Amino acid sequence: MRALSRTSLRVALYAMLIAYGMIRFAGSPGDDLSSSYVACHLMADGGQAHLYDHHPERFHVVDSPAWTDKAREIRFEGFLHPYVQTPLWAWALQPLCTSLDYGSFSTLFLFLALFSIALMIELAARFWAPRFLAPLPLALLLGAIAATTPFSYALWLIQTHAMFLAMAMG
Repeated sequence: MRALSRTSLRVALYAMLIAYGMIRFAGSPGDDLSSSYVACHLMADGGQAHLYDHHPERFHVVDSPAWTDKAREIRFEGFLHPYVQTPLWAWALQPLCTSLDYGSFSTLFLFLALFSIALMIELAARFWAPRFLAPLPLALLLGAIAATTPFSYALWLIQTHAMFLAMAMG
């Protein structure tokens, strides 16, 4: 029974981290994720040739007609950043990006990023740092992580790195 209660407390702490992140970062622009969303729509409509369009001098900007027209068509009003992932990522996202608006798409990926962070912490605790399986050390760790700039910045941008890191750790 004691092990079950410790497990329940850990799950509750992870749920609190996820809820905190979902509330705090709801509506964030998701500048890193947005390029995947627009690129996915380009790929879905046969625009693969424009997947890696970028401004010739300001490499953090995309202003090609293919991207601006596609953004207008899908009602994406955020800042257009260049796509830097593999074409496979844009291709794999097609079922999601073509069926969800950007707000829903970004909310889903915000949740997946937060879940992945919780999963990485759990995996690290189980296999490398069992002290963090106890509720108090875990609560302190989650609080410290939530207070960091990298945590906030990654979620504000809705970066997908946490998902891939969690898969690699698994």
